[in-house]
Amino acid sequence: MKRRVPELAGHSPSIVKFERQGHPTLWRLRVQGVDARALCGRLREKGVACNAV
Repeated sequence: MKRRVPELAGHSPSIVKFERQGHPTLWRLRVQGVDARALCGRLREKGVACNAV
């Protein structure tokens, strides 16, 4: 993730995997000091599904 999103460099993100039977795997990324909406916008441009909460 840090390679694909250089804005995460210098941060210590927490990544949690959610597996739900019959549904695709979801990943929760938590990181302080990053604008979540802007980060999701950049991820979407790279083809990564993202939802800022």
